[in-house]
Amino acid sequence: MLFLGVNMKERRYFRKYFIIGLICVLVLASVPIAIGEKIVAETNKCDEEKLESSNTFHFSNCLLLVTGNVDIVTGPLVWLLGVYCPLLKRNFNILASNREGESLNVFIFGQGLQLGTYLDQEHIFIDINGARGLLYWAGKSWTNPGSAINLICKVNNLWITTYN
Repeated sequence: MLFLGVNMKERRYFRKYFIIGLICVLVLASVPIAIGEKIVAETNKCDEEKLESSNTFHFSNCLLLVTGNVDIVTGPLVWLLGVYCPLLKRNFNILASNREGESLNVFIFGQGLQLGTYLDQEHIFIDINGARGLLYWAGKSWTNPGSAINLICKVNNLWITTYN
């Protein structure tokens, strides 16, 4: 029996994988990232000196995985208890601007040898275009308020800007 061009067996597999993916995102959001305590040495550099050196990298047709804590996620997203699962491809931005407790771990797996890893980044701007996947952000959650973010999605174009 066909339903909108998809047979029942394919629909059953889609449901299973969707539920497994949703459970993984929720588990990742509830488990704290325990990498260790980070000792930060205070320096006398002003913020302008830190933001002068920035690097922007472009990735296309890649798989994006983001974990960490962030206070700002912008874009035309509709949230359901902190989870966003797009039916259409969306564009949105993630910004970590060195506020207290903000840091991101970003893993990018692109076509060919396009790989990117940004670990424990406190000054990072991620511009995501044409994304499909799962996004959990505790900033929009009623059940687990906070700033934790977990994202796994397929992205058409991705620009990452890091500031030193």
